Amino acid sequence: MAIFFRLSIPESLALEKIDDRFAGPCDCDGYLSLIGDRHNYTIGWERGKHADDFHAQVRAALGVTSETAPFWLVYERRDDRNDPGVNDIRNAAIRLSRTYEDAIVVTLSLLDRKDAARDLELVLICFSDEVHRRNFKIRYEGKYVSE
Repeated sequence: MAIFFRLSIPESLALEKIDDRFAGPCDCDGYLSLIGDRHNYTIGWERGKHADDFHAQVRAALGVTSETAPFWLVYERRDDRNDPGVNDIRNAAIRLSRTYEDAIVVTLSLLDRKDAARDLELVLICFSDEVHRRNFKIRYEGKYVSE
């Protein structure tokens, strides 16, 4: 058992962290994936793709997500807290959110090629109904969840 969802951060802070990460020099690898009943795609950021292009794709994908599922819980995965891996958190989020209609799990991973301290890994669990968001938070945030 592990605690996959330690403490959510506000949506505004998550968007600020994303924008800040793209504001300065950015030598990263990354991806954004969306998984839900009607969504299942990944956008990759490979070498040679301009940061502004990837940032625009990320913002557009988050905009579309907020139209379908505007109530978000955002979890930041960090090494300094010994959090489970981002894929483990994502997989738990997918498994646990399946019971909520139109839920979407978004994973954003921006890994700096030179400085791991600059990595940004977010898992967003997006719901179509505020009641679903609150229910998920009460049931799973800060609690041990079986794998």
